[in-house]
Amino acid sequence: GLTGSSPLAIKLRGELDLGRLTGLDPTLTAQGLVLIEAQADGTVASPHLAGALDLRNLGISSSEIPFFLSNGNGLITLDDNRLRINSFRAIANNA
Repeated sequence: GLTGSSPLAIKLRGELDLGRLTGLDPTLTAQGLVLIEAQADGTVASPHLAGALDLRNLGISSSEIPFFLSNGNGLITLDDNRLRINSFRAIANNA
């Protein structure tokens, strides 16, 4: 099994259609794409992350909260043990 000293060598490249996640919570509606290019190395106890998440046309709303985002676009980078929001723009509640 994986222990703290187990080495990591993981690469992930692809896209996630957020519309497919709505089945996880029936009160949540999501749309848009997340383009993923990431890697992890180091060990399980001390992973080193690198890569980026490119958010495209993100939209999120909930039937339980009167708030929604649309036209969200941005870039999130992974840098060792940090997740950095480099840029993000969206429209909240049509305003």
